[in-house]
Amino acid sequence: MHAYACVRSTNQLVKEALCQGVPEGYCATALEQEGGYGRQGRVWASPLGGVYTSFALRPSVPPQILPTLSLVASLAVADALERVRSSCNPLIKWPNDVLCPEGKLAGISLEALAGGVCVGVGVNVYEPFAKREVEGKYSLAYLQDGVVEAGLSAEQRTVMTQVVESMLEAMECRYGRWLQEGFSAFIDEYSQRFAYRDKRASLALINGDETIEGIIRGVDGLGRLLVENDVGIIMPMSSGEVHVTSLQR
Repeated sequence: MHAYACVRSTNQLVKEALCQGVPEGYCATALEQEGGYGRQGRVWASPLGGVYTSFALRPSVPPQILPTLSLVASLAVADALERVRSSCNPLIKWPNDVLCPEGKLAGISLEALAGGVCVGVGVNVYEPFAKREVEGKYSLAYLQDGVVEAGLSAEQRTVMTQVVESMLEAMECRYGRWLQEGFSAFIDEYSQRFAYRDKRASLALINGDETIEGIIRGVDGLGRLLVENDVGIIMPMSSGEVHVTSLQR
C-alpha cells in the first residue's frame, strides 16, 4: 500500500500504475485529494477528514460480469465501515453508494483500462471544518463524530488507519470469492443491505430524455436493477443505462 498525505487523485495514481503494468494488488490511499472524482466523472470533494483509496485489479472475467465488481466492492466497503463503527448500519444505494440513515457515507467508482480495473473509494470519516458542495440527492454523512480543524488528532489518525486496513481486508476477501463464484454468491448479502427494495422509483435513461417508472424488486446475477412496470413486467436495467432520479420513501 502506498500512503500519501495529499495527492491530485488516487485514481489517477492507480490508472498510471496500471498503464505501466503494475501487478494486481497495488493500492494508493490519501488523506486529502485536490482533484478527486467519482462515478461518471462527478466531482468528489476530498478534504482532510476522509479516506480516499484506489485499488488496481486485473480480473480475468467475461466483460458482462465485470460491472458486478462495483456491487461487490460496495459490500466490502459497507462491511469494513460497520467493523469500525458497528452502529452505522450501512445500506447500499444501487449500484454502489454506501448510505446510512443520515446520508451518504462512501462512494465507489470503477474504470477499466490497460487490461485492469481501477476501483476508487471515498469515505467520509470525519466532518471537515469547511463545508462542502454536494452533487446528488443525498446529504453527506460521517462515520465518526467530531470535526477536523487544523489537522488530524492522534485518535483521528488511528481511526483513519483502521478504516483503510478494514477495507483492504474486506476487499481482498470478497474479490477472491467473486473471482471464483461470481456475483450470484453475493445476491443475498446485497439484498440485505439494499436500500431500494419494493420502493417506487423514477429512472432516467443516461443516453436520452426518457423516464421509466416502476417498483424496484432487487438485482439479478448480473447486478442489474430489476424494475417492475405498471403491467407487472420485470425489466432488468444496467447502471450504464439508467440512474435513479427519485425514490418514494
